[in-house]
Amino acid sequence: MRGFHPRAIDWIEPARRDVTEYLLALGLRSGPLLPRADGEPWKLHDYKNWCRRVWHPAVKRAKTESARASSKGKSSGIPPYDLRHAFASLQIRAGLSIPELTEQMGHSPQMTLATYAHVIRELKGLPRVSAEDQIEQARQARGRHVDVSART
Repeated sequence: MRGFHPRAIDWIEPARRDVTEYLLALGLRSGPLLPRADGEPWKLHDYKNWCRRVWHPAVKRAKTESARASSKGKSSGIPPYDLRHAFASLQIRAGLSIPELTEQMGHSPQMTLATYAHVIRELKGLPRVSAEDQIEQARQARGRHVDVSART
């Protein structure tokens, strides 16, 4: 594990609700969130297949900046790992302290500050908005709810 700190992420309510709907749609009650057909956790090739079959088309459907590039034959440009950065940015806008964010991200305080200093600078002086409200506002602006019940 190369000295990484354990991660303990606090669920953001809209994401918790989406995951709960997804699990109920699949009939899952425990185990990995996205299990293999045999119920085991993914291996690298499972992850790559999921990215190709599910992630990249979802990013394209979301009509993000990078998705426009993917329509020109390039990959989506947004790796799933970027969801970590989105989570951190939402929490910074919500006013989560650096020690609290550090704990959730599994970083050292120095790494958290180095990684997210630009976000902190960009948000300086803006009012705090809860992560839940930010997600709901973004969904309303797009005029739709994310359908999480589709099988992966």
